[in-house]
Amino acid sequence: MNEASTSRHDMRGFAYPLAPYLRKEQWAMDRLLAQSAKLHKAIAQAQSRCEALTARWKAQSSEVQHNLTRRPDPGTHQRGLVYLADLRRRIQAETLSIQQLEEQKAQLQRDCIVQQRKLDGLEQHRDRALASHAEEASRIASAEADRDWIARVRFREPSEQGAG
Repeated sequence: MNEASTSRHDMRGFAYPLAPYLRKEQWAMDRLLAQSAKLHKAIAQAQSRCEALTARWKAQSSEVQHNLTRRPDPGTHQRGLVYLADLRRRIQAETLSIQQLEEQKAQLQRDCIVQQRKLDGLEQHRDRALASHAEEASRIASAEADRDWIARVRFREPSEQGAG
């Protein structure tokens, strides 16, 4: 409903009975959006950690290979390989963490859509109730104007008849 149709009438008498429920649902949406923001931050941090681990793994891999060709030392090479394996395990764990966070994000997005639909329905209901209130206020104002006009016509009729 547009605001022009409701602004012509005094809406002070309008009380939406579901206003507390609408506020509760809006608060639920606000909580979902806050969770979404935290989740986006967690995903960005996890991706950053994964990228840093991958960069470290690539650098260490090059270093291990370079050391092997420059001066072959089985002990140093083995320690380098163990470190590379540990980095690879940490990268996989971080990748799994990112996947889980992405799944949570998808579920949270679905929850937000459901919540937004609830809010949209409530707001449409409130708009219809407001329109109904505006129509009733308009009807009452018209009836009062009609009564006023009829009352004035009755007072004018005797004087007009006497003058003629």
